Amino acid sequence: MKKEPETRNPKPETRRIQPATRMIFILLFLVFFILSCAAPEPVHLPQRSDIEWDTKTPQQVLDYLRHNQENMTDLTAAFSLSVDPPPEGQPSHIRGVLFFAKEPEGPRVRIKGLGPFGRILFDLVQEGKSLQIYVPSRKTLYQGQTDLKSSKKNIWGDTLRTMFSDLSGVSVSEGTALSFREGMVIVSLEDGKLMIDQSNGVIRERHSQKKIIVYDRYDQKPGLPSIPSHIEVKTTDSTVHAVCELSQIRVNSNIPDAFDLSGYNPKNVRDLKELDMISMP
Repeated sequence: MKKEPETRNPKPETRRIQPATRMIFILLFLVFFILSCAAPEPVHLPQRSDIEWDTKTPQQVLDYLRHNQENMTDLTAAFSLSVDPPPEGQPSHIRGVLFFAKEPEGPRVRIKGLGPFGRILFDLVQEGKSLQIYVPSRKTLYQGQTDLKSSKKNIWGDTLRTMFSDLSGVSVSEGTALSFREGMVIVSLEDGKLMIDQSNGVIRERHSQKKIIVYDRYDQKPGLPSIPSHIEVKTTDSTVHAVCELSQIRVNSNIPDAFDLSGYNPKNVRDLKELDMISMP
């Protein structure tokens, strides 16, 4: 008489794992669904300007723009930056957190480049010509001096800094008057021109040093300067095109401690010259 083969029941562990696994997926789905449905931050459009443009000189308009810039002391924002073509050996897109502050000795910038799941790829602080870059994957802090005019060590920082036009050092072109075209007020500069929205007085374009910077989607919270959340930089010969999107913008929130990298505990401290940007993650 043949013995019937034994019928093996699934292991108790398997029966427990399957429901648990399904529950995890359900919870993850709910989290992503809730996040995707979250209401975005409301956008506050810039207030309409009451400036009588036809009575102003180019210098008066430039002084007005400089005064608006002086009202912003610092800025914090999440950013998404794409560059086409990408820098040699670097990705075409990065995202992260940007900190910017104006100081008497010059602006300070901190950029945290983030990877998947919020992993920090690099943390960069620049004050004048002094540059520090911490790379967590190497547990190494690189520091030294950089040439502000041409720095391969700070490609992303240079690109972001270009997008925020500093008008403190520009001069109007002598013997020129304001011109008007398609709702824009045009100020001729010695190194290019500014195109200003006639309705609200914000800069829409800056042409300078063979670059065109376009500003769009301004956000102006009550009592604070207006900030563009969409910025594009392109060269006049169309060889480079960069796009930066800002979100979660905070202005004048007092961030004196945001430029301190002492919270890291690097195993190595090396000269900036040893940093190979091509192989940096």
